[in-house]
Amino acid sequence: MITVTTSATWKPEPRGKGFENVTGAGTDHVAWGAPDAEKRQSGYTFTGHTTEVPLDGHEFTVGTITYDNYQHEPGTGHQYHHLTLHLSVRLSVRGGEETVFPFAFTHYSFGDEEGDVPDTLSVPMPFPGSQTLTLDGTPYALILCGFPHPADGPLQNSASGPEGHRTTFELLGMLVRTDRPDIAIRSVHHQGERGRPQDGEYVEIVNRGGAMIPIKGWTVNAGDSGQNYTFTGNGYLAPGMTVRIYTSDQQQPPGWYGLSFQSKRPIWNDKGDTAELRDHTGTLRAKYAYGNAADEAARP
Repeated sequence: MITVTTSATWKPEPRGKGFENVTGAGTDHVAWGAPDAEKRQSGYTFTGHTTEVPLDGHEFTVGTITYDNYQHEPGTGHQYHHLTLHLSVRLSVRGGEETVFPFAFTHYSFGDEEGDVPDTLSVPMPFPGSQTLTLDGTPYALILCGFPHPADGPLQNSASGPEGHRTTFELLGMLVRTDRPDIAIRSVHHQGERGRPQDGEYVEIVNRGGAMIPIKGWTVNAGDSGQNYTFTGNGYLAPGMTVRIYTSDQQQPPGWYGLSFQSKRPIWNDKGDTAELRDHTGTLRAKYAYGNAADEAARP
């Protein structure tokens, strides 16, 4: 865990009708367009902060983005204009170095003539650039993972701001190491639902490295023989990406890809258990123990 302070500046690339009169380029607040009746422009504000940042594959709040949507766009909801917004995020480590990480967002303004249509902001793909931050001899890069899901689903790669309102989004990121692949079992949620304890159980796998990892043929074991899940198809884990494998295929939150052990009974012991992740050759790539299993693993 390290302590960092974040800040950022915007640099837009205006294009097309509706993005004239740009102000604030090179600052934390960028705006554009003709002011409304209250002399407000549409635009974005980035607000940084000081926070603790984990290095174990968990996301952290990079900052917040506030969108002022005060410009009534011409056209229908099927018509849109887009704007590329470059965001330079400055990460200052307490007692350490300072690095600027550049990102390119895309803003979409939809026509409002048939009714107010929310505009959207899309985050860039989570691939590290050439900028790195060295911590204890290990190079890390900042990637942006997205915005929180309101219903415990995976992070969202876009956020919407309704017409005539100010909306604030929490922007989540992750520090990923760039010197080698790094995949981990992040957590095991072993407390299921009352009455159907297998529902709600899941294990989380995260790519905390800076490269894509092909996972076809990889297997997750839940501690006993026969409790295996095998990844099929030609799937990849992108940098910073987390997947959940649920015990049951029932009552999964939306968006978690439908991965399941297909078990009709609980497989994760509430008192303690060990999860193992093996690649297609059978090589152990990650291990996670909790409860009494973690206590046993810690004994000399």
